[in-house]
Amino acid sequence: MYCFGPYVIICLAVFGGSHLRPNAVFESLDYRVQSIARWMKKAGTSKPLTIIILKATRAWLKEGILEIEWNFPEDADHEGLTQALAEQQQIGWNNFFKGRISKTWTETQQREYSRHSQHRIDSNDEPLLKHYSGNWWAANLIKQVVFMSLTQSMANQK
Repeated sequence: MYCFGPYVIICLAVFGGSHLRPNAVFESLDYRVQSIARWMKKAGTSKPLTIIILKATRAWLKEGILEIEWNFPEDADHEGLTQALAEQQQIGWNNFFKGRISKTWTETQQREYSRHSQHRIDSNDEPLLKHYSGNWWAANLIKQVVFMSLTQSMANQK
């Protein structure tokens, strides 16, 4: 079992993993998705990565998806995104919302930070802060999606 902190362990002990069941009633679905979207923008998440994760989040909340399809435009990290999506499909999107994400998401975002930082250096701007890394991004993404799944669980219990 993957554990990313005491809150996840407590959550799984209290709810027995049932907090990950989607519901047909979504009073605050848009708010939950927008919250993750705002965080991803603030964190400098690559645009294709943002689109994939938000698409999966919406589909999971509405339909309890098992897999998604995505046609990648040719961009700087086409192969990395394709691999990350294939690995997450294999791990399972339900596991994504439990915090079990493909390591390739982390590597893809790290490459985005490296490109962004190099661009800032080339334009004589200050480089990104050192805490901006793929690992930092992945840890915070996990916090976002687990928190969202917990709030979904609470809405399901009402």
